[in-house]
Amino acid sequence: MRWLTIVVGAGLIGCLLDHIHVTWNVLAYTDPHPGLFGQPWWVAPEFGIGALLLTITSPGILDASSVRSSSRGQLFRDSIWFAGVYLASGIGAHAPILLTCLLGLALIGRVLARRMPQREFMLMCALAILGPTWESLLSATGAFHYTAPDFAGVPMWLPLLYAHGALLIPATLELSTPTSPY
Repeated sequence: MRWLTIVVGAGLIGCLLDHIHVTWNVLAYTDPHPGLFGQPWWVAPEFGIGALLLTITSPGILDASSVRSSSRGQLFRDSIWFAGVYLASGIGAHAPILLTCLLGLALIGRVLARRMPQREFMLMCALAILGPTWESLLSATGAFHYTAPDFAGVPMWLPLLYAHGALLIPATLELSTPTSPY
């Protein structure tokens, strides 16, 4: 049941956030009959399955102390930051150099303020590489396209969006891990 909640919840939230990019003409889907929030049927499951994969694999990568030190308050703050970064990527996508600089400076500030463990930093870097790589491959199929790509079909600021999203992982894991009655 926990996994289903993650898939459905992340699918809906991902679609809502992705709708920002659809609304601001940052990306376009090729499906002539869009569904939920103007996106094809496969977008919600893609976000949901991606979140599930992160939930399953991240505990083996992260140091247990970085997960245990998270809280509901941290998840709320990180969620607000991520939603703000997503909104900024919609509004500012057509000024990619400025957007990249702003997202980069914000990320540096957040990373320094967190004093994040090395494993958490490495996970953030991996997600900043793997996420845009996945989107580049997916856009190469013709399923969607960014309206102003910079490299390999994706915008230059996209890795930073993924990096900001990675900062949600420790608090999400702490709250999604079932507690033992023992």
